Amino acid sequence: MSEQQPKRTKQTILIVDDLVSNIKTLAEILKQDHKIIIASSGKQALDIVKDEAIDLILLDIVMPEMDGYEVCSRLKKTEVGKKIPIIFVTVLSENLDEVRALNAGAIDFITKPVHAASVRAKIKNHLLMVNMMKTIEEQNIQIQEASLFREEMSHLYQTNLREPQERIVSLINHLNWSTNPTDEQISILQQILKHAYRFSSLLNFSIDLFNIRRNEYFYTPKTFNALSLIDDFLLVEKDYVEKNQNPITIRVYGKSRKIEGKFEVKGDIVLCYSIVSVVLMNAIRCSPAGKNINILLETAHVRGKPYSAIKVHTEGEVLLSETDINDSIPNQKIQEKTEFDFYAIKLMTEVQKGIFNIECSKKFGSTLEVLIPTEIH
Repeated sequence: MSEQQPKRTKQTILIVDDLVSNIKTLAEILKQDHKIIIASSGKQALDIVKDEAIDLILLDIVMPEMDGYEVCSRLKKTEVGKKIPIIFVTVLSENLDEVRALNAGAIDFITKPVHAASVRAKIKNHLLMVNMMKTIEEQNIQIQEASLFREEMSHLYQTNLREPQERIVSLINHLNWSTNPTDEQISILQQILKHAYRFSSLLNFSIDLFNIRRNEYFYTPKTFNALSLIDDFLLVEKDYVEKNQNPITIRVYGKSRKIEGKFEVKGDIVLCYSIVSVVLMNAIRCSPAGKNINILLETAHVRGKPYSAIKVHTEGEVLLSETDINDSIPNQKIQEKTEFDFYAIKLMTEVQKGIFNIECSKKFGSTLEVLIPTEIH
């Protein structure tokens, strides 16, 4: 018995024509190998492209209200439309302005009455080009991400990991051990513990991220109390939190948390600590002095599936725009660090089959949301 070949996903073609007979003719030729969507006007076509993933458009030129040239021109001015190949469909007797058509963004022409074999051949060739361009774009994105990842990992090892390690060594050298340590020695020990904990966290962060990026991370979800992760972070970064003077409020299922409260999450506790740390550090860094940072722990549903949601809201903007910054050099570094942080959170969340969302505006501030599924399949 021969092995069953995997079913190919049909590519989607949008046919735009004001005459039903023309649409039926083209649809009949192409429906066996492609998914067909139809539009009877230019306006309808523009609306469809906003909501549907279209691979190629067959566009009639002569239509009432908005002709094919205008439709094509408008589509090519949009982020989605400029990537979609457009073939004009025209009658031989029509006065086709090829220069205008090409300037509007068309890549080819089909003349009516159409010939089935010719239409199929042209569609096949142009869709092959579409697939090639998509593959190239995906490869470019992967190359850019890999390059960014290597640069940031190098920076992480050379700076972030070195600093707490050197601090630990320096503090140990300042200690004069005795059976009855002084208050100063106790303070130094506490600082050593803090920097050791930070060093351990950064090391785990970098190693985990490296393994996730190489698809070598072994995900073993366990149930833990997310409130304890937040408490650990606030303890380790107590000085930083107090320096920025941002009151932090925590609500569990809409109510103020209790000291011994719980919010159970089923995930990877090490990854989740890294996620919580990075999210809170960015929220504190970007929050205006004295303004509240609100942490909300609750259950959320996405497409009917339950998730444990950790939401952090700050009145600041976590995504900085260089156009809004007077001194672009240092802030550009902050922008790049923020982007890498969120890229890392995305990877760490997705390896747990979760979702990472960001909402950011000058008026309402920023909300960072991490969703970890409550059910593992």
